[in-house]
Amino acid sequence: MSLDSQVATTVVGGIISGSFNIYKNKEIADAAVLRKQAKDEVNKKRRGHGLVSTNIYRAYGEFLNYASSHIPIDRLKFLFLLGGVNIMEYSQISAMNSALDSWAYVGSPHSGIVTETHNSYWNDQIVFATEPTIPSRGGTIETGFNALGRPKGPVFEMASDIPLFWSLDDVLTDPAMKDFVATIDFNALQKINMPWERNAYHSMRDWPNKCINFKENNWSVIDYDQAGFFYFNVFYGNRKGGGFSLGSIYDMAKTAHDSGYSSRASKMISTVLFNVDDMALLAAAHVLKKPKPIKRSTLKKLAYNLFGGEVNIKMSKKGPQQLYDIDSFQDWQKYERLIGFATAQYDDPVNGFSQIFPFAEQIFEFKENAMHNIRDKIPLVKYFKPFIGSVYKQFNLGQPYFSDEPLRFENKKQEQETIKAYEAFKGR
Repeated sequence: MSLDSQVATTVVGGIISGSFNIYKNKEIADAAVLRKQAKDEVNKKRRGHGLVSTNIYRAYGEFLNYASSHIPIDRLKFLFLLGGVNIMEYSQISAMNSALDSWAYVGSPHSGIVTETHNSYWNDQIVFATEPTIPSRGGTIETGFNALGRPKGPVFEMASDIPLFWSLDDVLTDPAMKDFVATIDFNALQKINMPWERNAYHSMRDWPNKCINFKENNWSVIDYDQAGFFYFNVFYGNRKGGGFSLGSIYDMAKTAHDSGYSSRASKMISTVLFNVDDMALLAAAHVLKKPKPIKRSTLKKLAYNLFGGEVNIKMSKKGPQQLYDIDSFQDWQKYERLIGFATAQYDDPVNGFSQIFPFAEQIFEFKENAMHNIRDKIPLVKYFKPFIGSVYKQFNLGQPYFSDEPLRFENKKQEQETIKAYEAFKGR
């Protein structure tokens, strides 16, 4: 909790999700990466533009062959170094500086080393809980909820891969959060033109009633006493390809029914059955075996009936001005180059970094005084540069850039994108 904060929070606890699914072995994980790349290539040719992503996937039994050694590696993106500090520490420092004093971090045993070091160095009290055996977002949230002591009232949850999402108090102290059983912020594929905001989110009511593809969520505030653990376990878990299918809506309704919420289940089914447009979309999705975008009004009704109360659904568009998570090596590289660019703008690197992240001084202090306690305990951290080098070589990604190197760009476009991102984050 920030020592300067005198603002009362609307929520009663915070959960930082630092868990991610794990493939059975590296071969399967690499195959999934290649499939995603191939899909991106097809979409890029079809649209005439787009990005090809090399996603960061974990796998059991991964090793790094380095200096004649066989080094075990857990490719967990939250442990990646950004500006020389673990990505998850950005979230923990932002939480520490917020108005909320009750936080839990859920992650791998190695993540626990980072949280332990954070608490020891900053005299903080973030509760650490080990991720479920089979990681899932829903299981992660329930694990964090239990670690907090199952508090009564709204609970905030955010992903740990949005390092520059620092203005948490805009959400934590928002009195409007009490008006809803749940408030959910999703990423949306559709381009959303919106004025600059700190967290860049708008309510559904701000847009026309058109179909949307909603992807992963950035954060949520949910009163689990009222809603139950349906959101991630059912609602979020049945979101496929940015939309719903007839099967996924049936699964949601069946789960609600089997959990004793039969009235909610029937209302969910009727929401779709008595809307001709929605039925046509869902029928097409069923035949084509490809979920279609869903209308915002229908999405809100489904959520209302599932949660048993008013749900506020927000949307963010990925970009330098909005919440930007780290899913791929390209995402990590953009952030790493952004930090390198920011620190090069001033004689004092801390001053440069503080232009885009208000807790830059704490990041640099942790890097100088605490990272040595982490480095030798986590192989991914100790051998981070050779690990990144091996991945870049394997997937032909070129030469990686690290923010402790002299600033360089591969081309003019990359330089312009970095400057644009810097100006956008600086504008906050």
